[in-house]
Amino acid sequence: MTDYKVHTLETAPEGSRERLRATELKVGFIPNMLAVMSESPVALEAYQGIQGTFAKSTLSNAEQQFTALSISISNGCDYCVPVYSMFSAKAGVPQDIIDAVRDGNPIEDDR
Repeated sequence: MTDYKVHTLETAPEGSRERLRATELKVGFIPNMLAVMSESPVALEAYQGIQGTFAKSTLSNAEQQFTALSISISNGCDYCVPVYSMFSAKAGVPQDIIDAVRDGNPIEDDR
């Protein structure tokens, strides 16, 4: 994987700082995937716009986070998998399900 700069509020381009501040206020920290994405204010804005639109879907928060986790795993995103694992757990996805998907194991569950 390519090494990218993980920005802070102080090192991020000016055009990304307000979005990073808002993220930090909302979730309590700046996820590395957004800290990296902030190198391009336009990319950060586009990503957050897509996330905002997805949040309006009929999927529950747990379903949204688990979908994002599954996509992140499929894409091999080393920055995204940890944060979506955490968000999935916080949204109520059982940890054994998260672990199974992260480990590439089939899920056999009758819940």
